[in-house]
Amino acid sequence: MLPISIVPKGQSKVIIVPAESYWDTIDTGKYPFEGKTYPTTIINGGLHMGGLIRGDKDCPWDESIIGRYFGITEQTELIPLSSKIRWYEIAGLTVNPDGTKDISIQRFWWGAKTMASPTLYRLDNCTWDGHIRPLSYVIAPGTYVSDVTRALPGKGVPDLRTLGVAPYRDMKTSFDFEKGDAIEQVVGPDPFKPTAAFRIWMQDNVPSVFPAAVMDLNNSGADPRYTAMWVRGGSKTLEGLANSPRQLPNWENVVVISSAVGVGINCQADFADAAILFQQPNHEQPIKWYYGERELGKPATEATLTVSRDKGDLTFKGGDARFSGSIVAKGLSSDEKPARNLRGKNVVVEVNQTTVSVAFPVEESDADYAVFVEQNWISNRAVVKKESKGFTIQLEKSAPEGAKLDWMIVR
Repeated sequence: MLPISIVPKGQSKVIIVPAESYWDTIDTGKYPFEGKTYPTTIINGGLHMGGLIRGDKDCPWDESIIGRYFGITEQTELIPLSSKIRWYEIAGLTVNPDGTKDISIQRFWWGAKTMASPTLYRLDNCTWDGHIRPLSYVIAPGTYVSDVTRALPGKGVPDLRTLGVAPYRDMKTSFDFEKGDAIEQVVGPDPFKPTAAFRIWMQDNVPSVFPAAVMDLNNSGADPRYTAMWVRGGSKTLEGLANSPRQLPNWENVVVISSAVGVGINCQADFADAAILFQQPNHEQPIKWYYGERELGKPATEATLTVSRDKGDLTFKGGDARFSGSIVAKGLSSDEKPARNLRGKNVVVEVNQTTVSVAFPVEESDADYAVFVEQNWISNRAVVKKESKGFTIQLEKSAPEGAKLDWMIVR
């Protein structure tokens, strides 16, 4: 790759619209640009990574750039540590009626294929409606090395320091390689990482008489180990991601189950502390469920269960809650303030008493609550006073012998 830019930095800008996913054909309308999304699709049986690379009206692009190499020069999009550009071979050019131009690039997904856009390190560098981010770029000549047999001296090989290269767009032009040119050995744009660093594939066809595990961890010693598996790397806090190259956690998931199973996690022993522990060192750690019909262009509807870090309040957001058993609670509330009292029963009322003062076992935060009262004799009554510490009932008829009443409050 020649480190010479055909398009000087700053001369024009590009925008890159992201696909919602570069490996899945999902499209909920999350990243529209000018009212249109650019999802990943299947074309001719193969994956076509979505998105868009669009140059502005000042970009000097024509058919001659096809076969050359495109790279983003923004500092946050350079390869960490080396600060090198990721280069993508330009595969196609489209000139739009308004003068802007779109290019497609070559990426690698089970082979080299034409794709619509690169995966940027930072989503914030991408563009969508209401979030426009012009980016500096460079286009340069280059090619692939095809023969290194004469590149280094060896047994019976002279020191020629010669590379064999594949035919390329700029051969025999002013942009061709010449003796003494500085050559940059670049990193491939899409390193195809192995699908698993540790892989066990099985093709069992006969039932086993023993419940055999695929991975068997057994500590038969006298001293306990801290953990059976330790997942580490990257920032421990969401705030720390702002300084990372991709501003994303180092792990998207820890465990993914994408096969029908009998039990997802089977706990068959006692737990000295907890079966599942959420330590919540910085933020609330929710449990989520998706529900309802997913509509194209709309995100999934979520139900969440969280526990506040400061007070330990359990909050469920979603549909209705249904229980097959009783609900045991110290209060009922339909607003943001919790109720600290629920009811009193069989409260003794003295004979001939016409005013009854009820004191709460626990004082409420204020007097904004509803009171329900019932007594064991026939008489009109009214709640004439409400306070945070209790309320007062006025009776129309004096209480008879053996009078009792019940009360309940709801916030």
